[in-house]
Amino acid sequence: MNRWIVVALSALIVLAPLTGCGTDQKLEEKSFMSVEDAKANRELFDKVGGDYEKLSAEDKAAYLKRFDNDESRGAKIWDMMKNGPGGGPSGN
Repeated sequence: MNRWIVVALSALIVLAPLTGCGTDQKLEEKSFMSVEDAKANRELFDKVGGDYEKLSAEDKAAYLKRFDNDESRGAKIWDMMKNGPGGGPSGN
């Protein structure tokens, strides 16, 4: 009988952390971008010297397409490239 108690407690200890906190929070499907997209973004950034306004219409469309045409998300990443992850908005 003691053996079954030890087995049951061991199973509980192993399985308990796998259940999480009970929330259904999941990562957004597009919360991360591929390395290829990140490199392409950086190439565009370097091409215009970090000045978002100097992007051609074609380059801007390609850049925003990687963010599902969400300009606020695109601006946030551009600011991170310009000011670093902890920097403030650049006012693009």
